[in-house]
Amino acid sequence: MRRTNASDNGSTDVSSLGHFFLVLFFKCLSKHAQHMFYISSLCGQFNHYAKHRAMAASKLNAAMNLAYREKAIELPMAMHGQVWGNTSVNQVLNETTLCQATTEESLRALAHRVIDVSPRWIRYAPESEWITDVMALLRNQRKHLIEISRNTVCAA
Repeated sequence: MRRTNASDNGSTDVSSLGHFFLVLFFKCLSKHAQHMFYISSLCGQFNHYAKHRAMAASKLNAAMNLAYREKAIELPMAMHGQVWGNTSVNQVLNETTLCQATTEESLRALAHRVIDVSPRWIRYAPESEWITDVMALLRNQRKHLIEISRNTVCAA
């Protein structure tokens, strides 16, 4: 496999090949594993998880029962850049929008916006199930964000 450089037109683009294998890997997972991968990678979008990844994985797994071992959640969390890098999820889902989602209605609207910007290849369930999953993640992340910021980021 050759790496692309500025003067080498028509060669294999390593990032595109990596994306292809990521999609292939995802499609080979069971529905439960796809669910875990999606939720965990989306959870990794929050900047504060770089410092708190193990704690975040533990809290996420306790709330959503995603994996037998919490370590299984850490890899998709770390891969969030590969999964979400070509989307506008950072504009839709960030600490500000999460803090503003204080009602079930606003949480549902935020979940719909997240699903709208999700890559097509990562869709693992019917939309009604997906909305429920994303809302559960958002509730958990909002609670965790409040805890780690000692209520300075979001009003409780």
